Amino acid sequence: ARLDLAAGIVEWPRDPSVARIHWQRAIDEFQALGHDHYLAYSMALVAVTHVGEAEGYDAALRLCDEAIELARAAKDDRLIWRTLNMKGELARVHGDDDLALTAYEEARVLAETAHDDAQLAIITGNLSFLAVHRGDFDLARELSAEAVRLGWSHGRRLMAGWTLAQLAGAELGLGNPELSARLIGAADHALVLAGVDRHPCDVPEYDRVVAGLRDELGDGRFTALRANGESLSLDAAVALALND
Repeated sequence: ARLDLAAGIVEWPRDPSVARIHWQRAIDEFQALGHDHYLAYSMALVAVTHVGEAEGYDAALRLCDEAIELARAAKDDRLIWRTLNMKGELARVHGDDDLALTAYEEARVLAETAHDDAQLAIITGNLSFLAVHRGDFDLARELSAEAVRLGWSHGRRLMAGWTLAQLAGAELGLGNPELSARLIGAADHALVLAGVDRHPCDVPEYDRVVAGLRDELGDGRFTALRANGESLSLDAAVALALND
């Protein structure tokens, strides 16, 4: 059952439909085992495979809510904030920002209370997406920079790659497209080095930033600045993000 859970995590960025098969099988297996912790996690993961599928959104939200209730019943705060974060992801991508904000904020309080900086970095970065949606780019910069700092303070290089791209959206909104393009390049390079793809929930946000940069800078200038960002070490890119 845990191997199916892990296989889905590997497959999700490449093919959510394949990940769903593994995670649905994990649900069946954990139900048979009576293991509510992993059952709740698997249910929430199946729910986020429906990101971008309008026809599956309501059913996915119900599945997420079932997972959250199982986590609450188990009194497992770590599991509660993970499942809440996944509900926020699902709601955010489907344009339900109020619901996403409610889920993320509760998750953030729990992660802060537990001093779980790794999870807090993820949730804080996700909140920065919502700030961008509202046009509050100063708050988006503050949140995404904090996400970079939190991840980097624990040496989480992959997380830095994700959060640098989040900061790029804030910088674009604040009128700093050159810096934004360099951060995109650094983020892309970090993920290449890690051998992973961007999470499907973040792809729409990333695509909007890249499209905005191409409009603002033109393809040639954007490509050159992105290449400059790719040439930076991750240490230098993080320093650029946090010190600029």
